[in-house]
Amino acid sequence: MPKQALLGNWQIICLNSQIPDSADGILAPQELEFLENCLITHPEHFALIALHHHCLPTMSFWMDNMMIKNSSRFLHVAGLYPQVKIITCGHIHQILDEQYGNIKVFGSPSTCFQFTPLSTNFSLDTTAPGYRIISLNPDGSSTSKVIRLPIELTEIELNGHY
Repeated sequence: MPKQALLGNWQIICLNSQIPDSADGILAPQELEFLENCLITHPEHFALIALHHHCLPTMSFWMDNMMIKNSSRFLHVAGLYPQVKIITCGHIHQILDEQYGNIKVFGSPSTCFQFTPLSTNFSLDTTAPGYRIISLNPDGSSTSKVIRLPIELTEIELNGHY
């Protein structure tokens, strides 16, 4: 899969935040170099950065322990380039819709089970699976909405096992 795609006035930059054999996230130096190279090479393209782990706190203590370990460095780099408009992540299995300076930061629900927002300990939620649609406009603006599937997850036991 290409790590960068140019689509009209936009570039989509995909970064690997995985730490092998760990649930935690980090952006290796080569990922941050790749990001900067994409932004320097295509300053005329608005940028959406996609990665798995979250870079802003969710206020769920247990989940935020798995946040990108060098998120402050990542956010600093992203903030240096005004064409960066959106950062989107998964991993958190819940909605995140925040603003970091001029950058929209989106977290998406899972297409499977959801984690309970604002929880201190691991907890599953009965909210239906979902996904986020992000529409990128030629002028650098965007719209986003979360769609929930019209199903109930009956197989989930809320005691932490599924």
